[in-house]
Amino acid sequence: MSEAPTTDALADAHAEAAPPDASGSADGPKPKEYTADELEEYVKMETRAIAEKQDASKMAFKRENKGNTDDVERELFDGTAKEVQGGVRPESFKTGRWYKFLNFDQSCFVYVHNLTRDITAVRPENFTEPTAEELERERKKGLPLQLLEPELAKCYSRKKIPVVYCNEQTQEKIRTFMSYGRGHVVETGLLTRISEFALEKARQEIVNAMRYGKYLVIEIPGKVCDFQEKVCVRKWEAFFPVELFTFRGCDDNNSVKKKIYRPDDIEANQCVVRKGFQVILTLAYDSQNFAMSSMRMDELRNKVPNFDLMEVVRCRG
Repeated sequence: MSEAPTTDALADAHAEAAPPDASGSADGPKPKEYTADELEEYVKMETRAIAEKQDASKMAFKRENKGNTDDVERELFDGTAKEVQGGVRPESFKTGRWYKFLNFDQSCFVYVHNLTRDITAVRPENFTEPTAEELERERKKGLPLQLLEPELAKCYSRKKIPVVYCNEQTQEKIRTFMSYGRGHVVETGLLTRISEFALEKARQEIVNAMRYGKYLVIEIPGKVCDFQEKVCVRKWEAFFPVELFTFRGCDDNNSVKKKIYRPDDIEANQCVVRKGFQVILTLAYDSQNFAMSSMRMDELRNKVPNFDLMEVVRCRG
């Protein structure tokens, strides 16, 4: 995880980014008030740019000071340890309000002003805690991606299959995260039209997750395939068993494993399921405001086995 931008770097970077006068006047136009969503996106964009600039500066400094290890480390420490608010305009402490968001890589919180868009890592004196309504809105948006794994573990400790509600961008990030050796993903969009090729591809992902003790992510995009009536049926039980939708329904079920494991998957005459195998579903919202429409919820209950027995986890990218 990259190092958080320093406070003075944040302040300096925004000296030119916001309007020259955010306080407004009796005769002048009222300053633009940025929404929480606009500010959150701005924080991600700006903190990423600042971190990249700092990384480049540090690399250049190291190249210029080869051999002087102590000097390099001291300078880098001094540059990252400063906690000053220089560069944040005075009006940011007099009017408007501050919001608190995670930076681009979710390694730390920063504060951003809703009129000036000044950003600082130090809590401003005029910062006010969010209202109950704002907290509820944040809860609906869900956990940061970096906190998803611990929450999945909690679901499993409660003997529940987690179903992750998120937008399409976050769903894609989860897929990418899993591709780095954390798990195997079944992209069920391929199963909306049944083919043996798509089913075999799904079977391989299922078995590999079981054999190597990884997450099995059943990814449900905008269009929900009919697991109940078309996929998890007797004809295709050797590819996509319905028991996947029951907590630990496949782990110790030899009859299921013998159907989906092929000769090359068997180890020492055993259909091995290693510790760490966990089934999770990811589900993209079909409406705004971090919610599922009633029509989609009805569709999920009709097409996904045991859907109402699963535990919802909301996640944002």
